[in-house]
Amino acid sequence: MVKKLYFCDDKYGIMKDFLRNMPQFLVSGTVVAAVLYLTLAPKPLPDNDINWFKHTDKIVHAVMMAGVYLAVALDYIKHRRQPCGLPPAALGCILAAVIVLGGSIELLQGAMDMGRGCDMYDFIADSAGACSGYLISMRYSGRMASWLYG
Repeated sequence: MVKKLYFCDDKYGIMKDFLRNMPQFLVSGTVVAAVLYLTLAPKPLPDNDINWFKHTDKIVHAVMMAGVYLAVALDYIKHRRQPCGLPPAALGCILAAVIVLGGSIELLQGAMDMGRGCDMYDFIADSAGACSGYLISMRYSGRMASWLYG
């Protein structure tokens, strides 16, 4: 039997079905793979003529780690399949794991001798991004879980 989808019945029904049926940890795996490529490849993006301000890379690091945190949190919500938010212990474990990932990336950049170095300020930006992902998840993981499974 074919399930008919009506856009007027449930505005977000298609998105819910897509998120619920997506393979486990696909989102976080994809985001982590993209971050690893962008941070560990010698020259991941082509040269361009854009004049960035002085610390643009720190903002990029923070946004990437916030994205990693939020992707892992979303996948964990999907894994639990419960209409309640993530427990604080889980959020703390995700925070620790993302901060360790950021530190590991910086250490690998220093060890790989590829023209990129280990930068403490990049690690601070990674940690700040992970903390912002933590704060967003503290606020909205319950709403997301309730929307998906409530």
